[in-house]
Amino acid sequence: MNDRHRIVKKTGDTLVDMFHFLALFCIGSTIVWSALHDYIEMMKAGHATLEDNLKGILKKTAQASGRIRLPS
Repeated sequence: MNDRHRIVKKTGDTLVDMFHFLALFCIGSTIVWSALHDYIEMMKAGHATLEDNLKGILKKTAQASGRIRLPS
């Protein structure tokens, strides 16, 4: 029974580690995708100001939370 317990524990630890790496990959991919999207929009405009960046961040945060509606 001790051998079975060790195998199950090792399998569980491996699955948890895999989940953590997958979650970190998803978070990192989301950050890179978002940054790339904003960078492309700034290049289309030809310039970017601090005010533009802050407005974009606030708008995306408000839309993501669903609690705050900002005028366009």
